[in-house]
Amino acid sequence: MIRMGQFPIGAGITELRGIIEIIKGNGGAISLSKLAEESEEEIDTLLPLLDAGEMLGLIEVKEGIVKLTQDGKALRISNISNMLSKRLKSIEPFKSVLEILEKNELTTPEIAEQLRAKGIILNVDEMTNVELLRNMLVKWTLRTKLLEYNRESDSWKKGANL
Repeated sequence: MIRMGQFPIGAGITELRGIIEIIKGNGGAISLSKLAEESEEEIDTLLPLLDAGEMLGLIEVKEGIVKLTQDGKALRISNISNMLSKRLKSIEPFKSVLEILEKNELTTPEIAEQLRAKGIILNVDEMTNVELLRNMLVKWTLRTKLLEYNRESDSWKKGANL
């Protein structure tokens, strides 16, 4: 079951993949404490990764045990971009960003402003909100080819994976 809500700010694809590899190496299930130990991640870094994994339908966390779902078990370097791009399309803020960019190329501040109008805010400070949004979009939408980014103009448009 894919969890709904807004995507965690601190998670990244590479870190999530590393967590999934540790779980795979432990037979598909591991205690949260052992995962923290083996990943050498602080709990405040690990929890957003687990939230992201749950939202993407790759892991389940119940009673202190982290287990891979069937999709988590099937995740490979060769299919990660395609699998994640399909899932991100239905998770905020990616879903709304894709809708906002349906017809136009926009800058990160313009996207943040439109997200704010929809009630999607990553941080109450406007400059921090824009920076967090930019970082999240870079981490998750470039590798999955959902969006294309022009660094010089700080502008985004829909990518090749749509």
